[in-house]
Order: sequence, then C-alpha cells, then structure tokens
Amino acid sequence: MGGVSVTVVADEIGLPKSGAHRLLADLIRLGYVRQ
Repeated sequence: MGGVSVTVVADEIGLPKSGAHRLLADLIRLGYVRQ
C-alpha cells in the first residue's frame, strides 16, 4: 500500500504537523491506521 506523509495529512485536514502527528499516533494505537 502507498503511504502518505504527516505533512500531506496535516495539509488535508487543516492541522499543524504536530497536531496531525498526535492524531495519527492515536489512530495507530487504536488500530485504524498502519505506520
């Protein structure tokens, strides 16, 4: 599967990179996203 960078996610959802990183970390922990 193709990956997406934190920068792309942050831009798409309108959060700073730090916020997107925290959100993605939670989604990984919950099993919704793979790193």
